[in-house]
Order: sequence, then C-alpha cells, then structure tokens
Amino acid sequence: MAFRDIGWYRSGCFSKLEAMNRREGLNLLVRAATESVQQWARDVKGMRMGILIVIHTFGSDLKWHPHIHLVVTGGGLSLDGARWVATDPRFLMHHGGLKKRWKYQVVTRMKEAHKEGKWRFPESASYLKLFPCFAAMLNKLWKLTWWAYIGASLADPRFSVQYIGRYSARTVAPPGQYRAGELCASSVSSRSRKANRTSGNAMTAAGA
Repeated sequence: MAFRDIGWYRSGCFSKLEAMNRREGLNLLVRAATESVQQWARDVKGMRMGILIVIHTFGSDLKWHPHIHLVVTGGGLSLDGARWVATDPRFLMHHGGLKKRWKYQVVTRMKEAHKEGKWRFPESASYLKLFPCFAAMLNKLWKLTWWAYIGASLADPRFSVQYIGRYSARTVAPPGQYRAGELCASSVSSRSRKANRTSGNAMTAAGA
C-alpha cells in the first residue's frame, strides 16, 4: 500500500490569531485538514482514508511557524467497511479542489469557535470580540491565497516506512541537542539553518 504526503499552510491573517490561541488554533487546523481530505474521500470515492497527522510548530530558526502534514493512504475502506477502494497511484485528487475545501473548513470552523467564545484576544485587538469585526477579518482571509501541497506517491514501502518513522519513532536527537551552543542560567545560544543550506544564523533566546 502506497502513501502520499499532503502539506497544509495557513494564510497570513490567521497566524496572529493562532499565536494568541495556540491550542485552539492547532486543533482547528488539524480538524480542518483532516475533514478536507475525508470529505473528498466520502463524496468522490465513497471511502474513508487512513491518515497519519504530523504537526510542525516551529521552524529551524525556532520561530512560531505551524503547519501540518498528513500522510494518507493511497486508497481507503469503503463506507460500509466491506472492501478496499484503490486510487490511481499517479493521481490522488485535484489540487485546486483540495485548497477550496481547506479554506472552507478553516474559515467555517473559525466562525464556529468565535460564536462558542473559544478565541482569546489581547486588549489591542479587543474589537475582534465583536462578531461583525471578526467576520470582516474572515472576509479578508477568504480572499488570500491558500496553500496545500500534494506530494508524489510514496510507492516504495521502504520509503513509506522510513518517512513515517521519522515522526513516530525518532532516533535522531532534537535540534536543541546538536545546534545548541552556549547555555547559561538566563539564555541559550544556537544556530539556525535554512533548508538546503549548510550555513545558518546564530541566535540567543532569553530565559523566562
């Protein structure tokens, strides 16, 4: 059975709100991404897909940069659970349709969370407690570009296991262990590295 990697990236306006409500924001993104895929699977293929969810919260520079990866099965169980429904290994779903489902799920769930009083706002953004103001922000969010990346089929089972294993049973030390430089009572210094680059930038984080 092959797998595919689907990456989800939230749009800019949501990042500030999410930073203020990290637990609620991450939960919302996970549920929205999962339902976007399962909705397509139910409506188009009449199946339920297997999904492994991976949440990345910080980038290599240790800045808040949440995004989600779903490792999904190349097919799924029929809705009655009686048979396996296979998908074309060369093509999973239309990219544009997936992005539309992703945007709809996020914005709809943001509205529901606001009506249920789950969002917290600092004094400087207290006006967002009023739903008309919050809805105006969502209208701007809706017009922005939304990103969803559908990776190539992980057809080789060895590669699939290796890919999933990085997140389910890590054997590599976390970045803090091999990038940390100086450590003292009030701060820690480390080096960040951008993708596909061997050099990086030094940075220091102050303690609480």
